[in-house]
This record gives sequence, structure tokens and C-alpha cells, in this order.
Amino acid sequence: MVLIVFFTLPEVLFGVVSIFTGFTPGMQFLLGAIVSLQFLVALFLITAPLTAGLFVSTVKKPKHIPFLPLFAAVENGRSKAIVDQGGNAVRYVVNKHDAGFHLKTEFNGISSEDNKWNVVEKEYSNARNFWEKRVEDKTGLVFVGIFPWRRVYHYELHPIKMLTKSGTRTLVISESETSDHVRVREFNWGAQVTVLLKDMFQVSILFSFRLMCTNPHKLLFGVDNWDESFADAIASRTIETLQNIKLEKLTEPGTGAKGMIADNVSKISLDVEPKTEVNWGLRVIETQISKYEFLPLTEEERKALTVVEVTRRRMDARAIEYSTEKLGESGVVEERAKVIEAHGVAGMQASRDQMLETAAKDGQQTVITGLSNTQPSEEGEIVKLLKALLAKK
Repeated sequence: MVLIVFFTLPEVLFGVVSIFTGFTPGMQFLLGAIVSLQFLVALFLITAPLTAGLFVSTVKKPKHIPFLPLFAAVENGRSKAIVDQGGNAVRYVVNKHDAGFHLKTEFNGISSEDNKWNVVEKEYSNARNFWEKRVEDKTGLVFVGIFPWRRVYHYELHPIKMLTKSGTRTLVISESETSDHVRVREFNWGAQVTVLLKDMFQVSILFSFRLMCTNPHKLLFGVDNWDESFADAIASRTIETLQNIKLEKLTEPGTGAKGMIADNVSKISLDVEPKTEVNWGLRVIETQISKYEFLPLTEEERKALTVVEVTRRRMDARAIEYSTEKLGESGVVEERAKVIEAHGVAGMQASRDQMLETAAKDGQQTVITGLSNTQPSEEGEIVKLLKALLAKK
């Protein structure tokens, strides 16, 4: 309808202009077009508080009509980037009632253009003039500009959600979807990392994070695909933390393994690379481990692990044999009996493990014990106790 008025109004004004001037028909038409454009702009400025909603463009309902104005609805706790025709960010808008943009290059003793878009506690308005302030106060909408010279930036994101069903937390990674914002308030995020431990067992760890964007410019344009980059950073830090740890360390009660892993992963926010808050504008507020999941071995992995374990047990058995030469067989049996008496079934299992270790030195086939799902930590402790007793003798 606006386009119809735009092209018909010059014809009307053409007649008006021709009455009072002696310009040529072409010049009269041009003057009529200019006058009609000024009329439409004035009409838009006056009626914008009532009509701005007609020009709101969203991800689901984009309204990218050339030469028409664009407005954006900025939901609470979110920030959006406004870009030019080439996709370069020209400014940002935010909706966080207790905070806004720093708008200064100096921040914490560091000078950078990126610092202008740090989110800090202050009173703030997206409006740049009286008219934009009036529209924002009346409608809650932010004036973006005239398309195609200005538009809201869109990018692809893989949302990750933590769902709880029947007491079990599950990580759900949605299909890629288009987003037009980042969150400047706390939000939940998840990640799942599979690590090969030192003793060749695989463990899958489910992380739950509380994150917050502290600088939308850095998060949208300072790193490629922030969601994927964050997942890679979590995986790298987790592997670095656990690659020299054995399964027993994770399963023993009272070791604080979960807290140790969570603390180490959280350090990627400020202390270790990639320093997401410093370089990406993404703060890691809290890291929690929802659960461990120990993955079963394939047949090929089991055979490879058996070779490694047999070699290790042969070495241990030789050490035990050397340390018990002076004790004699009767002394070994006596010490085993003490352990069994003190620790019952677990002691019997420990004694069995130690006997298998001794047998392994002769090249006999042995299997991995003490790593079942029922009592992984207790068996490990008893084996340690037995070896300690033998070593003392």
C-alpha cells in the first residue's frame, strides 16, 4: 500500500507543480517525486509509534522489503547485532534493564574497540535520538534502519538442552536453526565428552553449564560458530585433565573427582586457553557433572587391553615374588587369610587377584579383575592393602 501511494502521489503533485512553475515535464515529475518522498517520511515519523509493529522482522517472519524501514523486538536478556549490506556489524542493541553497553574503548586498563560492547551495569537505552526514544518507549521496538542498508544479523546455532526424564538427565542436541540473538543473562548449556583414560577404559562425561554472554561483538564475530568452538574447548580441556587418570580414580568414593574435573574445565573462562570470557565474551559461571557413563569395550579393544594388562600383571607379579622370597609360601598364605578374615568376600576377591598376578609371571592366561560394575572401588582398595601387607613383610 505504501508503494502504491509512493508512485501515485508524484503524479498528483506533478499537476500542482506544473501550475506554479515553468519547468519541463521531466523536471516537474522529479520535483513531485521528491516532495512525495518527503511527505511519506514525515508521515512515517509521525505515525511510527502506531505503525512500527508492521515493520518488525523476525527469524520466522522476515520482512526484508527494499527501501522500507525495519524494527526489531529485543526480548529480555538478549542482544542483537545490526549489520550493513556486507554483513559488518555497525552497532548492537540490548534488553537488560539493569545493564547496557560500556560504549568506551578503555576497560580494565585495556584499550580496544571491542570493549565498547562489553555489557556492564548501568542505565541504558538503545535510542540514539528523541524520535527513537519515543518509539521505543511507546512500542518497545528498536529502529534498525532502512533495508537493505541495515538489517538484524542472523546466524546458525545448534541448541543444546538438558532434559530430565525418570530421574535421568539426557543431553539433547537439536538440529541447526537460525538465531538472531545472544543471551546476556545466565542460560543453561550442556556438553558430552568421551575420554580414553590412562588404563584404556572409556568414560563419557555429561556436563551442565551456566553461561552468560558478556560481549556480543566478540561472541558473534570474534570466534567462528561459538557453540561448536565452546564444545571443542570443553572436550580439549577434559581430555587434558583425564588422559593420565585411571578408572579407579573416578570410581573411588571421597576422591572428589567430579569437583576436580568441573573446576579444571571452568578454568577455560579466565585462566587457561581459550579464555572464553576474555577472547569470546562468554563467561562460564558454573560447571557441574551430571553423570559418568563407562562405555563397554569392543572385542578388538578388549583384546588390546588384555595384552597390556597381562604385561602389567607380569611385572607386578615379579615385584611381589621378589618381595616375598624371604616370607615363604606359608607366610603368604597366612597374610591372605588375615585379609580374607578382615574383609570377607572382598578380601577373597583381592586374594584371587593377587594369585592371578603371581600366575601371570609364568606366562599363564589371565583376565582383568577388580573392575566390575558392582564393587570397583572396594576391590581396588583391598588389593592395595594386600600388597602393602606383603611389602612390609
